[in-house]
Amino acid sequence: MSHKLSRYLVITPDDGHIHIYSTRTGEVITVSSKTWDDLASSRFDALRELDVALLKSLKILVPNEEDELAIIISENETSSLSSNIFHLIIVPTSACPLACNKAEFGGYCGQEHSAGQMSEADQDALVESTMASIRKEHKTISIAWFGAEPLAAMPVIRRITHKLQSFAKSTGRDYTADLVTGGTLLT
Repeated sequence: MSHKLSRYLVITPDDGHIHIYSTRTGEVITVSSKTWDDLASSRFDALRELDVALLKSLKILVPNEEDELAIIISENETSSLSSNIFHLIIVPTSACPLACNKAEFGGYCGQEHSAGQMSEADQDALVESTMASIRKEHKTISIAWFGAEPLAAMPVIRRITHKLQSFAKSTGRDYTADLVTGGTLLT
């Protein structure tokens, strides 16, 4: 069976070695630059059999015919169906006070940011879609606020949170939320 490098790797060079992070397994392995060159050039026959077996087990090497995206989606759906927690990540705005997408700042994050926020119509559609997606076995609604700078859209967060908390309470569910922030708007 022939193999290929997974599309879901994060490669980090470090002083003559390469750290390979498999996002499919959450595992990291460090290899020599030569081994990485062999991997990147698909010269798997240059590797020891034991190394190939390890790379396969970490899903760094996968079968040529494997549709990784389809497998990942299937695994996520299976995991989601077996959970009693409904998870949702919401990006309420693409506004960012760091201006990292501007050329003079090196384009750090690679995203295009704008000052707009999610419209009320979009908020309502999101809430309706969320309520329709929650199954009877979901005992908790878990929201993660993310993207650009969510604190720049506090009115959106408050409005959606109120609606989802009311829904959770009326249906006997718990509601939890997390927020990922750069913290620049906290000062």
